[in-house]
Amino acid sequence: MSPQRLNAEQIAGLLTISRRYATDRECIEAVQALVREYQLQIAECRKGERAEVDRLLVQGVGDWGCHIFAQPNPEIALARFLGTRQKPGKRAKNTDRDRGIAAAIVTTMEGGMTLEEAATAVAADFGLGEDTIKKIYARKKKEVKAARHQI
Repeated sequence: MSPQRLNAEQIAGLLTISRRYATDRECIEAVQALVREYQLQIAECRKGERAEVDRLLVQGVGDWGCHIFAQPNPEIALARFLGTRQKPGKRAKNTDRDRGIAAAIVTTMEGGMTLEEAATAVAADFGLGEDTIKKIYARKKKEVKAARHQI
């Protein structure tokens, strides 16, 4: 069974989607469909079954190349564009710990301690430096305070 062929209207629609140069599923699928069509048309040209590759498709592939090679790292840009490499996600390995630290600081400060005193007390419990505890508190205090007031 031969692959489903794209007509000019489908090619134009998929090119519009692909020009977002995004890593979302729809954009990647559009690029993959266009690459398949491009390769099929090139194969047909080589066999003499087709006079030329669709001009809009050739122009679209050329535009992709210009965009990709203009990026600081074309290899990574190409991999992302083709869907073989995604942008790294945010690492959340210490999220629960950090929330616990901020909650401990808030609780300790509600007992009458200053931030300095609370950081010293909590630092000993978590085995971290006072400066690290203060930084974590500064990042998470709004989230923890909001959660405490919702209860």
